[in-house]
Amino acid sequence: MGNPCRNRSGRGRRAVPVLGGRIVLSAVCLAVLAVSGHLGGKLAFRYGVRVAAEDTQAEGFTTTPPR
Repeated sequence: MGNPCRNRSGRGRRAVPVLGGRIVLSAVCLAVLAVSGHLGGKLAFRYGVRVAAEDTQAEGFTTTPPR
């Protein structure tokens, strides 16, 4: 029977090593994705910036006077 998860179209093909440049490119892309996620989270949670109408977003910046 064999392994059902194996790619059947790859029969008889040799494994080709991945070039170092492609691994570096993948690492750089992951780093950019992580930084953009961090900055997006900072905008949303620290500064209250979100995708909303101007009036709705302005509600997050209004302050109530101390009692």
